[in-house]
Amino acid sequence: MAKKPITKQQKVIFIILGVVVLYLIYSKVWLPFTQNIKQVEKELNDVEKKLKEVNDFILRRKEFEVKKMWYEDILNEMRKCLPHSVEIPVVLRKITELASRTNVNIVSISPSGAVESEYLKELLYTVHIEGTYHTLAMFLTEVGNSDRIINVYDLQISPSGAISEGKVISSSFMFKIYVFKEI
Repeated sequence: MAKKPITKQQKVIFIILGVVVLYLIYSKVWLPFTQNIKQVEKELNDVEKKLKEVNDFILRRKEFEVKKMWYEDILNEMRKCLPHSVEIPVVLRKITELASRTNVNIVSISPSGAVESEYLKELLYTVHIEGTYHTLAMFLTEVGNSDRIINVYDLQISPSGAISEGKVISSSFMFKIYVFKEI
């Protein structure tokens, strides 16, 4: 059996059928598939973007927690150095003990007012003491080295009298005791 040669018409029909089949494959399979790929890629990019935002948020939150812990540590250190209002008698008792230890006689301690700021309250006390120059210096050094923040200012020294070991001086000054205000 001999093969029939393919006619020109058959070739044109095969070409047209091939083009139609290719068009159908392109329009019904390839185009929706590529559009679906583009949609999936867009959704993937959106999810990756949201994931990056969530990761950035988590990182910022961790940084915030570290900073919060750091600030809480600083706050706790400040609380150690700055007494609360209820601790003022303890601070004054400590000052009295320092005076006794350094052989200084406290004549009087009297409140002189308070100045408030946003986080602190400055309590002012007028203090009159007697002792020698060296005991006064030791007392003021001990006050300055205490674990509380207490400033001494407006120091006035005057001779008071004589004793056998040395001269006695009278001194008056202001204590500024910083008190932590709870927020």
